[in-house]
Amino acid sequence: MKSTISLLSVIISLLLFPQFSLLAQVERVELAVSGMVCNLCAYGVQKGLKRQKGVENLINKQEEQLIIVTAKRGESLDVRKLVQIVQDSELGVRELKVVVSGRLEDWEGNLALKEDLNEIFLLEGLKGLEEIKGKEVKLIGRVHALQGKTPTHLVVESFELISAK
Repeated sequence: MKSTISLLSVIISLLLFPQFSLLAQVERVELAVSGMVCNLCAYGVQKGLKRQKGVENLINKQEEQLIIVTAKRGESLDVRKLVQIVQDSELGVRELKVVVSGRLEDWEGNLALKEDLNEIFLLEGLKGLEEIKGKEVKLIGRVHALQGKTPTHLVVESFELISAK
């Protein structure tokens, strides 16, 4: 009886909460933070970041002024929200690096990943790779445009083909 209930729970969760394989997932965010010079600053921003949806783990390398946020399996991090929390703590973000996975799509003539929080990552640094459009990839790159409602620009440093589907 217990195994029947467990199997039924799994089936219901798959129907109600579909997999986001067609959409990108931000798996990891590295925030190079400026102004994080004391334990109190570090504690305040860390506390705010840990409360965010999808956060599995947070590593604070205060001496390097670096915060690394990792997502829970199957969830995505809201990059804009994480940056806003740092800025609300009266600190700055010098550099932002992400690990994101998903399917490459065409978006207004550009290669892009669409993230499950409706974020669109316009990709730079993948010129000449249109043949991988429609395939699942994992990208590591630096975010260099994150203002307003405009799509996020991601300068791809490396990529890995996950599936050829």
